[in-house]
Parts: sequence; structure tokens; C-alpha cells
Amino acid sequence: MTPSAAIPPLLQSYAGDLAAIRRDLHQHPELGFQEVRTAARVAAELESYGIAVTRGLGKTGVVGVLAGQRPGRRIGLRADMDALPIDEQTNLPYASKTPGVMHACGHDAHTAMLLGAARYLATTRDFAGTAVFIFQPAEEGLGGARAMIADGLFARFPCDEVYGLHNAPHQAMGEVGVKPGAAMAGANFFDIRITGRGAHAAMPEASVDPVVIAAGLVAQIQTIVARNVPSAERIVVSVTQIHAGSAYNVIPETAALAGTVRYFNRDLADRVGARLQALCDGAALAHGCTVTLEMRNVFDVLENDPALSAAMLGVAAGLVGDKARERTERVMGSEDFADMLQVVPGAYCTLGHGSGVSLHNPGFEDSRGFLWIGTYDGLNKYDGYKFTVYKNQPGDPFSISNNMIGDLCEDKLGNIWTGSTWGGGLNKFDYASEKFIRYLNDPENSSGINSNLIRSVLADSSGNIWIGTEDAGLDYLDVNTGIVKHYILV
Repeated sequence: MTPSAAIPPLLQSYAGDLAAIRRDLHQHPELGFQEVRTAARVAAELESYGIAVTRGLGKTGVVGVLAGQRPGRRIGLRADMDALPIDEQTNLPYASKTPGVMHACGHDAHTAMLLGAARYLATTRDFAGTAVFIFQPAEEGLGGARAMIADGLFARFPCDEVYGLHNAPHQAMGEVGVKPGAAMAGANFFDIRITGRGAHAAMPEASVDPVVIAAGLVAQIQTIVARNVPSAERIVVSVTQIHAGSAYNVIPETAALAGTVRYFNRDLADRVGARLQALCDGAALAHGCTVTLEMRNVFDVLENDPALSAAMLGVAAGLVGDKARERTERVMGSEDFADMLQVVPGAYCTLGHGSGVSLHNPGFEDSRGFLWIGTYDGLNKYDGYKFTVYKNQPGDPFSISNNMIGDLCEDKLGNIWTGSTWGGGLNKFDYASEKFIRYLNDPENSSGINSNLIRSVLADSSGNIWIGTEDAGLDYLDVNTGIVKHYILV
């Protein structure tokens, strides 16, 4: 079963609308706790589906509640909404219109996907229990999940289970990954402020130089893990910011360091924090200055419930087959959905789109944006770095490889349709499964797409395919039935 075949046709029909929503959100990104426009758009969409909406939870969060036709569990589904302080460099026609702010982590797509699920469930109501749609602000290190919880998220909207996901640019298109148990690291952020004595740069002996003290601390911090943590444990300490001075000829009064600790073992994280404090105290004593350390926990360890992880993986397998995989490796990145999982059991998965451009990169884009090229030798995909060639479906020697591609198009589900000029007919390439499906003539038309040069291939808004041939007129493929219809001159 291909992924598109497993997705209900009604849900597939939303693709164009959801793409429009996602592109609108992408053009108007908002930073954490500033998602006013985004939250308003989400609330309006939910209300248009007939879903009860609560606004302003955790400042800019939105919650929708929908009862099914039968009694059952209360299931939470969560998406994050915030963007990042990054200047977009994608050159997309729907690139950010807000200077210095960009959806470089795909939260616009997460939001659109959850709106699609909400619309489908509201339209069909064919489920037991209650769905709680959680649109969370400020995931990017600002504590949006904790803000919603503190504002009564699970007290006002109790859930028996809660689920979330994140796009994954380095996983193959359509691949779903779930890691039972501890899956993503917890995170502490730290800030160190050094106050010395400023002086003229030509007279350093009159100073207590905070730049030198900061440089020494950076070097010493690198020894914390190497000499204090068992080698079998995974923990990371990174200094990510250094700030000091504003002139060439002035030794500044102060310097500041900042960074993060990523961990799976909370006791070890506490030990690292204690060592960091000891280094700061030692630097203050050694140099006769003041060194203050502020350490704060930002994310907890993300722990997937094993049984619910298996259930999530089973649902994914029904959609993407063997591309649904249990992961074994833990990830040192962090995600504040972890804080929801500390309150309510659930699971979190990754969903591959194969763009290859890292999260938080100014060129990030989670819709593929590939260039598709039809040649004599098959279908070529160019991703901006390399070409990949896709050839015949095994057992079909007369499809695309031996027949020059006259035209191609991409439908709203991401399938690529190719028309042959030398009798190979119409072929659909399902990108998720990397397989071709060949469509032949209308049984009542012996001179249609098989034996004539296909000059044009177009997908309409319903996903049906129109084929123009050189000598045999116009053909139409109904994607729901797989039947080719032939139109001739009257």
C-alpha cells in the first residue's frame, strides 16, 4: 500500500487548502509568545470546522476540543507555532515578509498538519472519545509548554494520552521514526557574568581583565565532561556566546558567557552544574573579580511511553508501511513537548521530508522544492546539489526509460506524472514509495496515450490528470478510479 492510497480521499482533498494555510503562516512568522496573528488564524480555522476554541492559554496558545460520536479516551494532539530570529534565504515565492524572522524549524507545517487533522475529525466525527487540539506557542527555548501547563492546560482540558511530531529533513520522505523511552535530551541554559575592572588597553596592569578571565573559563569548562562524567554517559556542555567590550583601546569592565547543558541523567546534570559553579567561584577568587552563574532548566528529558510508542508506530505503518521504524538512538537535541509528557503519557515521532537542509538554517524548507527533469533515460530529480535518476518499474521495460518524456507535472500530493513521446503511456511516480505506476489507454480507445506522443501533462485542483497527445486528442485520468477517458473532436 502506498502512503497516498492509505490516506482517506477526504483528507487528501484538503491538500490544497492546507498548503495555502502553511504558506500564509510561512510568510508571516512570529517569535515565541508573539504568535498573535498565527493564533488568530488557527482559532478562526478551528471555529470554521465547528470546534470549540479557547484562546490565550499560556499567553498565545490555542486549544480546540471536539467530541466524537462514541464515548472513549481524551487524546491530545499538539503542534508548535513559533518561528526563529533568522533572516530567510530560500528565495521562495512565499518567503517570510518579516525581516529577521523565519519559520526555519517547520512549525508552520506542524500547525497546518494539525489543522488538517482537526478538519477531518470535525467533518467525519467517526471516532470514540474526545480530541484535544493543542497549538503551543514558544517552543524555541522560551518555555511555551510549561506556560500552557501552568495556565491549566491539562487541568482544564484533561487528556489520557498526548502525541506530537517534528519534521526531519535528514530522514527519507515519508519515513516515520519513534524512539521508545528516553528519546531526546533535557536542557539547561546557563549565563555567566564576569565583573572585573576596566582600563585603557595600553595599561592592562591597571585592569582586572574580564576578557582573559572569560577565555580561561571557556577552556576550563571543556574539562567538565571529560574529567567528571563517566565515559558511558551522554552529556554535552557547550559555550555558545561570548560578549565583551565595544572599542579597540578599552579593556572592558564586564564580560558575559552563555551556553547549554544537554543531558539524559538528571543527577549528572546537577553534578555538571556544581562543577560549573566551582569553576566560576575559583575564577573569582584567583583573579579578584566577581563571577556570577545563573543556571535554569529549559526542557526536561523527552520520554516516550513504550506502549504508546508502539501504538503510534503501528498507526504510522498503516500509512507508510516499512518506512515506519523504531529508533534506537537517543538525540542530544531537546524539545519542550517533553514537559507535556511529564504530565500526561504519550509519544513523539519524527516525520521525514528528505530536504537535506538542516533545521534552523536560513535556507530551510520542508516542502521538497526539487527540480524534476524528464529525459530520454528516465526521470531526474535535482535537489540543488546532485541528480538522482529514477527508471522503469521492474518488469515494465516500456515505461519511462526507453521512451523520451514529453512533459511532466507534480500533483498536490507530491506525485510526479510523466508522459512519454514514444508509446510508453502515462506514468505516475510516487515519491514516497519511489515506485512507478503505469496507466494505459481507455479500453475503448486503441489510439490514445499508448501509441501517440504525449505533449502535455497537467494536474487539476482535484488531482485528476489531463493528457494532451499529438494526434489522438485529449485524455483524462480519474485518479479515484484509475480509468483513462478519451475526448475527441466533435
